[in-house]
Amino acid sequence: MDSKKTSGGTSLFSNGTSASTAGSITINTNLDLLIADIKSAANIARFSAYDITLNAARGGNSSGTVSLVRYPSGGSTATIMGQRYTSTTANAAAVSSTNYGFGIDDLISLTVGGNSVTVSPNTGGATTVTALADDIAAAWTTKYGPSGTASLSAVATVTSAAGVLTITALDPGTAGYGLDIDFSVSAGTVTATNAANIDYVIGTTRLESDDATEDSDVVIHLTSDNTGTILNELSGLVSTTSGLNLIELTTDKLTNATDPGAYTQAGTARSADAINAEDGVAKVVSTAAQSKTRVHWL
Repeated sequence: MDSKKTSGGTSLFSNGTSASTAGSITINTNLDLLIADIKSAANIARFSAYDITLNAARGGNSSGTVSLVRYPSGGSTATIMGQRYTSTTANAAAVSSTNYGFGIDDLISLTVGGNSVTVSPNTGGATTVTALADDIAAAWTTKYGPSGTASLSAVATVTSAAGVLTITALDPGTAGYGLDIDFSVSAGTVTATNAANIDYVIGTTRLESDDATEDSDVVIHLTSDNTGTILNELSGLVSTTSGLNLIELTTDKLTNATDPGAYTQAGTARSADAINAEDGVAKVVSTAAQSKTRVHWL
């Protein structure tokens, strides 16, 4: 991976050891090692010589999953199928023959970051794991989708397939990384079912440690040391890669001018990692006038 300034065709990455010698970065599938290579002292010094601050962080293109599973009626509890139960004794109710099953009044909830939905199949609803996952995904879109009732606070999209929920962070940068994912199942008011048969796995294991969105890419931050648009050192940058597709994160968020604000606030067009140059734009002050007294000084 290399990066060049269009104006002079200058390679900005070093050879990894000498700031004065141009080079490139060898891609490593271990993201922590890749970040260490990018943030080598030689690279930071070389970028700084061209008035650019270089940084890199975990968090590119983060996502997570919730896989719903079902204990069969009268089946074995010798194997813990998900992370709802911590022992084979605790999951005994999941196969109970007296009030076994998930009823139309029972509840399932999904939380991602600060967003959450709770659904019930209701009368006539299907209660298979596929149907329950579909209900969650539909409720999420109704609330946090582009036309949702809480779209402006959206942090992720949720889709379902064969009982598996896929959570995709709207911000493809660091703001979408490590969003906490929680799932819960609870019984409703009808005692004919106890909702104990539905279990779930968040992430790839039953461990709580992977219950959050995980990244698949590194985010590289390049900041012009000169403010504004006239002396913006990043305006002439181009990238050259071998077998990679570098994607520039952009934003339409404005700090000085009136910010548009929209559903894309947390999406690609509103990445928290990108900053717009706003030189020459006076900051819009929206706070109400305030009255102060200093009589107490007397």
